[in-house]
Amino acid sequence: MIFKTHILSSRNPLMKDHRTSAAFALLQGLKDPNCNLKTISLSSCKLSSAFPENLSPKMLFTNESLEKLDLSANTLGDSGLKHLCEGLKHPHCNLQTLLLWQCHLTAACCGDLSAALSTNQSLTELELSGNELGDSGIKLLCDGLKHPSCKLQKLVLCENHIDERTTKELDVLQKIKPGLSIVHYAALSPESPGAKRSWMSLLLSQRYTYICRALSWIAEFLWYISVMHWEVGLVLLLSMATYWLL
Repeated sequence: MIFKTHILSSRNPLMKDHRTSAAFALLQGLKDPNCNLKTISLSSCKLSSAFPENLSPKMLFTNESLEKLDLSANTLGDSGLKHLCEGLKHPHCNLQTLLLWQCHLTAACCGDLSAALSTNQSLTELELSGNELGDSGIKLLCDGLKHPSCKLQKLVLCENHIDERTTKELDVLQKIKPGLSIVHYAALSPESPGAKRSWMSLLLSQRYTYICRALSWIAEFLWYISVMHWEVGLVLLLSMATYWLL
């Protein structure tokens, strides 16, 4: 039986090949009816498009306990995302948060993602920063976001090259769907009229993204220490408390 609710394997090179024991154990464990995993974090694990293909929709998204999946900083590509979208469209998918920061995604995958967003009713947060979706890709996403079945509450699109017209379209979409928050402080295309004045927004958005990512990794590390080595975690927490008090 599997009682663990979180798997945090960020920057673990053993996960890069689905044939390794670490990756195979994860794939097999997800099929266990007693699996209660809520969070899987596999950011910066050198995963390719082959991993989502082998982490089949039936195996991953029929696990009704899974709520958060982080695949950031992997080379999933458009083909890898296509397999994930098949899982998102599964009627038993309960995933709430999907993080795909810097996953080498382009506009070619946005049609599949838009279709998934228009049918999935559980996903509330989607992170797509640091990709090359472009204006055409984001417009396709908007079609899915406008669908009544889409329940997304937060969409992060920082560091995607879009023009000023697409930026305004995102602002209009937020007015149409007030329950949806879209973070799109992204670099404007070089030919965009507003490109010259966008450098400050880009700098701030990059710092914000990197700071959030660093804090996430620190939190994962502290959680791992506290669970796997609680004595070390206790000493670390006491040291931090002493530092702030003094």
